[in-house]
Amino acid sequence: MEISEVIEDETATATSFQFEKSVRDYSFTKSQSRDINSFEKWGLSPRLQTACLRISGRRFDASEARAFLLDLFSSSALIEALLVFDKAGKSRKLSSQMTPSSLEFEELRSTATSMTFFDRLIEAGAVHESGSIKKRMDEDFHGVSICDCLREALLCPDEGSMQFSGLFSESDKNELLYRLLRLVATGGPLCQHEDSWEPYLDATKALYKDLVVVTKANDGKTVNAVSTTFSVTGLDGLFPNDNPHNVCLVSVDPIRRTVTIFMHTFLSSGW
Repeated sequence: MEISEVIEDETATATSFQFEKSVRDYSFTKSQSRDINSFEKWGLSPRLQTACLRISGRRFDASEARAFLLDLFSSSALIEALLVFDKAGKSRKLSSQMTPSSLEFEELRSTATSMTFFDRLIEAGAVHESGSIKKRMDEDFHGVSICDCLREALLCPDEGSMQFSGLFSESDKNELLYRLLRLVATGGPLCQHEDSWEPYLDATKALYKDLVVVTKANDGKTVNAVSTTFSVTGLDGLFPNDNPHNVCLVSVDPIRRTVTIFMHTFLSSGW
């Protein structure tokens, strides 16, 4: 090996993000958890993947998000910890050989930290004051049955009766809290949906607490998110299709120096 090649390898190691396997308990993965039973009922469990890695060496900086995510998804630690699925539902390991330009992601907002963020769904009539979800005529939306107004408001507000159009702004839809409620309310292809939205809210709250580190401001009341969370929507081999219900969240905890990957692959006969 040439000296120049050794120097190049050492430089690459020094400037790249490094990851190691880490162990962490999540409330939604514990066998006795009400949430994991709900995930099974909603059809999420079969293709729900979680992984926690420790960030070693170089410290995370949100301004270097693309480099961080490329290093993460090509790391041996993640490849060993995460499974992906093909169109037939068979699992395999993610390939480290990816095209960097295939990476598509967005940083999500974490300014909404209270369930009152969703009160507008009651005010708009998607959910009754009692918490029961208003029903509607069944309609298919990319493999999901839009059988109630909660799903309509979260998944296709501009394609239905227009009753829920503009209920959530684009900024609202980029909130992690919104994405989590949309995930659990959507479920998987074989979802047994709820008549009340309380189980969805409880699961959303549990997921948020597991994925995000928060601190209180000096007033002792205001809660601020410390974690940075990304939604990865495109990457070679990550998903077998481009279904909009696929979810891959990457949450970075700068205090513990860990990164959590929370991923669900949506497979249905039409995709």
